[in-house]
Amino acid sequence: MLTNDAANLVESKVLFRAPEHVTVAHWEDIAFVHWLARADSMAMERVHSELRPIVNAYPEGVSFIHVTHQDVGLPDAGARKVLARMMAEFAQVTVCVGVVLLGNGFWASAMQSLLTGMRLIAPPRRWQMRFPAHEAVIADWVARMHTQRTQRAINADHIAALIQEMRARQ
Repeated sequence: MLTNDAANLVESKVLFRAPEHVTVAHWEDIAFVHWLARADSMAMERVHSELRPIVNAYPEGVSFIHVTHQDVGLPDAGARKVLARMMAEFAQVTVCVGVVLLGNGFWASAMQSLLTGMRLIAPPRRWQMRFPAHEAVIADWVARMHTQRTQRAINADHIAALIQEMRARQ
């Protein structure tokens, strides 16, 4: 459970927002992408270009959290190509990737399979990916993984508050 103190301690910086489509934000070395519509190549290129400076600013490691709504569908072929390129480019600094799938059934299974398959064919990596259906689970996991790899203590309540803040902006 989040306390008011945890929610008020941190605020992310929005890098890009396309209403009803995607928001990209970050808090220091934690990046957030909130998908409200299907990822196409143009949107994914913009996400890539917005995340590149964050990756360059934190060579010791960046963690990524994607929140995806069920109605968005799977990324199109162009978006998958850009995502594969992003995975390769960011592989050395990626600490972990958490994908919160706000849905279930066939869609969630298909999205998880698609992203897992892309990760498997990406360049060698030391990062992990998880797909919980709840934000608190991803906040705990990202906080733990990020602290282990970067030696910078991250509070899970802060991450959960940032995810809620990002979702509220749409």
